[in-house]
Amino acid sequence: MPRYITEIIKPTDIQVFNFTGDGSTTAFTIGGLDYDVKKLQVFINGVHQDPNSDYTVSGTSVNITPAVDSGDKIVIIEFPI
Repeated sequence: MPRYITEIIKPTDIQVFNFTGDGSTTAFTIGGLDYDVKKLQVFINGVHQDPNSDYTVSGTSVNITPAVDSGDKIVIIEFPI
């Protein structure tokens, strides 16, 4: 039996959140819904971070520990899958 794609993910469904580290902040709020660590990818200065060991997710907050150095770029990408 053939299977069909019933939902197409559009590039507009992907959300990108940009932050800058300040050396003390560890929680970054990303929107208004509860998130799952499996739907997110986190990068610090372009380096992919490992879920659960480099960051965790609680509700709408991505928690990165230790705190990201001042001036470092944080990019959090949310995929709608």
